[in-house]
Amino acid sequence: MIDNFIGWITANWFLTAFVLIFGWSILSMFRKRKISEKVVKHTLETEKQARAAGMNVEQNVSGRTASVGHGSAIEGDTNYTGTTGGIDWKLVSIVRLTTRGSSNAVNSNDLDVRKRSTRWSTAAAAWPAGKFLMLMATPGYDSAKHTVKRGGFFNKLVQMAGDFALDLYVAGYFGGQYKSLVNVGDDGVKIDRPALNNFFILTNDAARANKFLDDATVHVIANWRKAEQGFRSESNVDNFGVLFCSDGVILACQADMADAGEAKKLAEFGSVLAIKMQETLNS
Repeated sequence: MIDNFIGWITANWFLTAFVLIFGWSILSMFRKRKISEKVVKHTLETEKQARAAGMNVEQNVSGRTASVGHGSAIEGDTNYTGTTGGIDWKLVSIVRLTTRGSSNAVNSNDLDVRKRSTRWSTAAAAWPAGKFLMLMATPGYDSAKHTVKRGGFFNKLVQMAGDFALDLYVAGYFGGQYKSLVNVGDDGVKIDRPALNNFFILTNDAARANKFLDDATVHVIANWRKAEQGFRSESNVDNFGVLFCSDGVILACQADMADAGEAKKLAEFGSVLAIKMQETLNS
């Protein structure tokens, strides 16, 4: 019987090929429909959440998902905009997936998360051109025990290695355009605060930076990092970086925002820092 079946397929190879191609086309159509339905559902839900939180949102998502933390992440970019405490801001949440197998895969078992990041920014509280203040979370590393040493060939090599590592961090968190700005160089000053010993704080304007990092500001930053804010990727959000420069304020972390509620929480924190910096610049 099997031989007869194989013989029929061989004799009718054109019909067999047509049936296989037709079947594959039908499956692809249903797969694309499933992706489309997922995109529409996700987009409408996110827009509803954003409106309820007083924010605007634009999305460019693929419909593919992967398991992240206690939920799932949908691939693509989600751009929020809003105003908090008089601070106009924008936030982009990014998810990139790596596919195992079909590029049309929709099941999270077929996908891995390759990259997640969020960057919140505002043009408010801009520093003078060429000046900066950066706070970089360094979990498990006590920044207060390390100093910036100058002079001598060995110290110069150490500084070059440090600047290379710093370039990678700055590009990954804030953007490659800031690598030339943020460096130890000849005028970089490392600032220490006991409550922020797990932060590497660098500036080339120590007077302004010290004025900003008073007890109240340090308390806000330290408490944010320690408190359970309810983010899906809590630890990744806690390990954030902040850059103050002539473009304003940039707050970034290596996690996406699971929903509009999380985006709002991060925007509130960033806006508090921006308002404090405005007070510092105006005083």
